[in-house]
Amino acid sequence: MQLGGIVTIIAFLFASLFQCYYTDAEVNMLIMFIMGLTVVANLKIEGGDVG
Repeated sequence: MQLGGIVTIIAFLFASLFQCYYTDAEVNMLIMFIMGLTVVANLKIEGGDVG
């Protein structure tokens, strides 16, 4: 699951070479959501307290 989140972020960074995604609020929210899913999945795999 962690690899999927990293690949998604790399894909957004690669796509930003051709279009400006950094100022778009919807794309920023999606990136933060995917990063959050990756962190929670990583914590669940390691047995940490998610909350």
